[in-house]
Order: sequence, then structure tokens, then C-alpha cells
Amino acid sequence: MRARFYEGFTVYENGVGPVYVVLHGGPALGAFAYRDETAETVGSFLVEKGGTLIISNMARNRIYGIDMNRLPPPKAKALGMYKIFLDKPFSANAREYRKKYAWVAIDEREHEKKKKIYERFWHTTKSYGNFFVLLHRKFSLLKNYPSIMDLSTFDSKGIDRNTLKIIVDKINERYKTFFEKLRVPFMTEVLSKEKQILIEAKLEKEKLDVKKLKDKYQWTLAEELKMIKNYAPPHVFDRVRSKFTISRYMRAARIAAERCGPPLVTVERFFKGKLSYGPKKSLVHPNNIVVQVELDAFFNKYYPDETSNIMFEIITSIKMAELYKKIGFSQKNIKEFL
Repeated sequence: MRARFYEGFTVYENGVGPVYVVLHGGPALGAFAYRDETAETVGSFLVEKGGTLIISNMARNRIYGIDMNRLPPPKAKALGMYKIFLDKPFSANAREYRKKYAWVAIDEREHEKKKKIYERFWHTTKSYGNFFVLLHRKFSLLKNYPSIMDLSTFDSKGIDRNTLKIIVDKINERYKTFFEKLRVPFMTEVLSKEKQILIEAKLEKEKLDVKKLKDKYQWTLAEELKMIKNYAPPHVFDRVRSKFTISRYMRAARIAAERCGPPLVTVERFFKGKLSYGPKKSLVHPNNIVVQVELDAFFNKYYPDETSNIMFEIITSIKMAELYKKIGFSQKNIKEFL
């Protein structure tokens, strides 16, 4: 395998194959310091089977780096938002900007530097082929449960959604025993993360009012409660809302998780790639295949080999489906042959 080192990203070449891209592989710095740790681990297992692995080495934080998943901002916006991100990174203005744009800059020189790195990243990525697999890491939380990986299709423009669902259904059947075996440890991991968030948010013995929480926890806990409401019995959910305690919440989360079913691969169940403006602009074109996948942190960390094998089977099936399409197979025929 050959490594090429660029400013802001690294490329690992290993012959012919898909282009695996980790957009958030850089260091975690500052507020909103999340990175897709362990996504590059699965990517390294995948590229050993052939292809190219491209990893962004930039911090996702807009002050300290670049979010390759977003769009380059106009210069005036990048400079104007710098102080807001410095002083109020959780404000409504920062949150809306973060949804669309890739960086802020302290001055014009920094803006031009970041723009150059961003453009070279996408130019280099496009040069390696026409089959792109974008690798992210999702948290092991109830709001993402029971998915071990959630694939998105960019509204069927990256890959046909119905074809991908056929492939995923077959994968779930093939790995049913493996997933069932990991049901309890996966659920244990999810519940431990739930408790960690409650402690971080300092929700110990007070009435739960999501609107009063800091922005950092507001959206996450709102989504968690939605899962509890959807899967736990009504009286269990009502007990949590009427008098919040960690023990009540954790009991409700466990009941909801148990009712979600065993782990499985999903298609656009939780993530649809709506904010992936960078890949949409640079990669999603008629001649390309583009699949985005949110890989669960638990499986990435403890079962990277198995996770990469599942992902590789999906990729191989996508290639076969695309070949069948070119030679005129119908959707029904493809389903029979995959």
C-alpha cells in the first residue's frame, strides 16, 4: 500500500477498487469537537481488499479546521462568523452556519488557505474513480438503535434506494445469527452511553425540561425521548415525564431498546445525508456511485473486521447490481440474482 501525504488529508492507494472517504478523521478540538473516530479503522480493513482510502486530517471544528462534508463559505461570511464561533459556538447563528458551511477564518489569508485545502481534497478524491463510499461514525445511542450501520443514497442519486434495500435485506438475513449474538452487549453499550449523557447534562433529580438544556444536549435528548415514546409503553414514558430521575429514564430506555429488536443494517432509517453538501456537489453525478454509511462506534471499535466484511459484501452486491442494470436486468431479476 502506498501513502501520499497532502496538507489536510492523506491518501492510501492499494490498486483497483472503491474510493473510501473519511470526511471527519481529524483531531477533536474545541466546542463541537466530535470526530468520526474508528471510521478510519473500518476504512483501513476495507482498503486492504483493494481500492483507495482518503482521510481528512483536519479538525471538524470550523475555527481550527475544515468540515469537508459542508460547502466552502463566501469570504465575507467566513470572516464575519469567526468571532461568533469563538464566543458563542452553541448559538442559533453558529448552529445554522454549521449546517451549511465548512469553516470560518480569522482573516482573508486563512480563508484562502482553507479554501485551497478544501478544493484540493475534493479534486484529489474525484480523480481516483467513480465508486465512492463515505465512512462516518455514529454514536451508540438509543436514537440510532438498533442500526449497526445506516446507509444513505442521496435520494437515490448516489445509488438506487430500492436496489440497496434488496441488498441490505439479504445481508441482514445472512448475518442474523451474528447480530443476535451481539444484541445484549450492544444494548449494554447503548445504555451506558445514555447514562453518560444524563450525567454530563447534569440531569440527576430535576424535572426534565428539554428546552432548558444547553444546545449541546437539547437535540440529542429530544431524539432519545422520541424513541422511548415510540417503543416503550405509554405509562413508562409518562412516568419519566412526570417525575424525572436517572433510574426512571434508564428503565424506560432499556424497555424501549428491548422492543426495537436485534441489531441490523438499515437504509436511511436515521441518516439521509441531507447536510452532506460537499459530497453532493463534488461526487453525486450520473456517472458515479456514491454511498454514505454511518457505522456504529461499538461495532467499529470491537468488531472492525466483521464490520468491514459486511460493508464489503454490500459493496460487492452493489457492483453486481450495477452490472445487471447495464445488461438490461429488471428490478425483479436483480433481486433474484443478488
